[in-house]
Amino acid sequence: MDPRQVRTWSRLVDVVHEVASETPIDTVSVAELARRADITRDTFYRHAAGPAELLAHVLRDELDALRAEFQRNAEAEGGGRTVFDVAERALLRHVLEHRAIYRGAMTPRLTPALRDMLVESIESSLVEILDRHPEIAPDGPSGLDVGKRHRMFAAYAASGTIGAIEVWLADDDPADADDAARAILAASPSWWFTHLR
Repeated sequence: MDPRQVRTWSRLVDVVHEVASETPIDTVSVAELARRADITRDTFYRHAAGPAELLAHVLRDELDALRAEFQRNAEAEGGGRTVFDVAERALLRHVLEHRAIYRGAMTPRLTPALRDMLVESIESSLVEILDRHPEIAPDGPSGLDVGKRHRMFAAYAASGTIGAIEVWLADDDPADADDAARAILAASPSWWFTHLR
């Protein structure tokens, strides 16, 4: 991006965080975000198809940064249960930090743009781990190629994780992120806890 695009994107990030913390994202208009970011609607549409998509993009960037940090730490510290434990806690801390935004996007489940973003983020992480460590994947039918099995395992685990997060977020006084992570990990597939070499 050129410097003007970087400045515009930075303003949009700030504005969508601010607005989504105050108002359910499904009730926010492109015109309002554009006005608050001091840009035209046309400029807005160069960055996102709508408010929910912009918010999902912004939060996905934050999760991608967390994932990159998690991968560096996982490689430095080795594997095992702590790899998934650390990742799960980091995800839940992110959600708790942005609780007002995520709760504002629930009706009663997360809006499709945010739910899909979270599922895809977790799936990507899990597929990457399974592709790097195929020895931890459970046995599957021989009629499916390895890549397809990995995507299916990851999709199953990711969707369950997001369902649990939605239940946790719906509580007016949610448990802290560590307790929520422990609850999700208690129900997680056994391959999450296989030692990674």
